[in-house]
Amino acid sequence: MTKGKSNNSKKSFKRSRGSDIALSLQNHEQIFNSMLDPVVIYEIDEQINFVRMLDANSAFLRVYGLEREELDGLNFKMISAESDRVPKFIHEIGTKGQYLFETVHKTTSGRSFPVEVHSRRIKISQSNAIISIIRDISVRKNDKERLLALNQSKDNILKVVSHDLRSPLAQIQGILQLIQAEELPEPLKQYLTLLDESREHAEHIVADLLATDDLDNTEEYLKLRNLSVNNFCKKIIKHYEIVAKSKKRIKLRHQLLEKDGHISADEQKLIRVFDNLISNAVKFSFVDTEIDFEVALMNEAVQFSVKDYGIGIPDELQEFIFDQHTKAKRPGTQGEKTIGLGMFISKSIVEMHGGKIWFESTQDNGTIFHVSLPLT
Repeated sequence: MTKGKSNNSKKSFKRSRGSDIALSLQNHEQIFNSMLDPVVIYEIDEQINFVRMLDANSAFLRVYGLEREELDGLNFKMISAESDRVPKFIHEIGTKGQYLFETVHKTTSGRSFPVEVHSRRIKISQSNAIISIIRDISVRKNDKERLLALNQSKDNILKVVSHDLRSPLAQIQGILQLIQAEELPEPLKQYLTLLDESREHAEHIVADLLATDDLDNTEEYLKLRNLSVNNFCKKIIKHYEIVAKSKKRIKLRHQLLEKDGHISADEQKLIRVFDNLISNAVKFSFVDTEIDFEVALMNEAVQFSVKDYGIGIPDELQEFIFDQHTKAKRPGTQGEKTIGLGMFISKSIVEMHGGKIWFESTQDNGTIFHVSLPLT
C-alpha cells in the first residue's frame, strides 16, 4: 500500500515538474517576444564563425521586415550595411564573451539605420551561440550631430565676439591712462579707478571665454618650449609685486630655486595659471598683508606654491573649486567680482603640461595653492 502511494507520488511529481518546465518555457517565450528591442540568437562553430540563425523575437522580425520562416536562410551580412565588419564583430563577441558596439543595419526594404548591439556568448544544449540585443540609435545620433553643429556655431560666435571686444577694451585702457596722467580732482580719480577696474574685469571675462574655448585641443593649444624656472618666476614676480601693492598694499614675498631647473611649457599659458592664482590670492586677502610665492624641487618635479593669509575657502565649497561651472564663486574682501572660470582653466592647463594642481585651505586662515610640473 505504501509502495503504491510512493509510485503514484513519483508520477505526480514528474507530471508536475514537466508542467512547470513547459510553463517556464512558455513564460520565457512571452518575455522574449514582449521585448521592444530586436533580439536574435545565432549559432557559431568552434572557430567562432557564423553557422545559422536559431531564433529571433517579434520585434526583430517586425523591424527588419522578415517572416519567421525566413530566419533559416538568413545571414547577418544580409541585414548589415557594413557586412565587411561582421566577422570581426562575431570574433570579438566569441573571444571576449560579451561585446558592445555600434554599426549600421538595413531592412529588407533597403532602409539603413544606426544601431547599438549588445551581444553575449551563451550555450544552448551543446552548441555555442550568441544572443544580441539591437537598439536603433537614430534619434541619439541625430541629436548628437545637431548638438555638435550647435556647439560649433557657438564656438565660432564666441571667438568672433571675444576678439572683437579686445580692441575697444584696449582703446579704453589707453584713453584712461592718458586721462589719469593729468592733474585731476580726487573724486574724478576715484571714478576713473572704478572704470579701469570694470575694464580689467571685462578683459578677464574675454580671456577666460577664449581660454575655455581652446582647451579641447592640446596640440593646437600648447606651444611648448624649454623654460628656465627662475626666469619664468621673475616675470611673474615683477608684474604682481606692482599689482598686489597698488591694489591692497600687499607685499609679494618670494623664494626661488637655489639651483635653477627647466621645464617644457607654454609660457603664456603658464602665466595665465599664475595670473589666476595670484589674482585670487590678492582678491581674497586683506589690505596690508602678505602673499608668499615659493618654488622648490620635489624629486623629478618643480613645485610652485602661492600662499595668502586671507579669508580661506569654506569646507562646503572646496570640492567645487575646480569645476567649470563652479558653485564656489564669492566676492573678494573688497567686494571684487568673481567670474568662476579661472580655477577650471588653470587645472586644465596644468594637466595638459603633465602636472598637478591642488590646495590646502582653512576658513579665515588663508589658502595655499600648489602646482607641480615635471622637470626636463
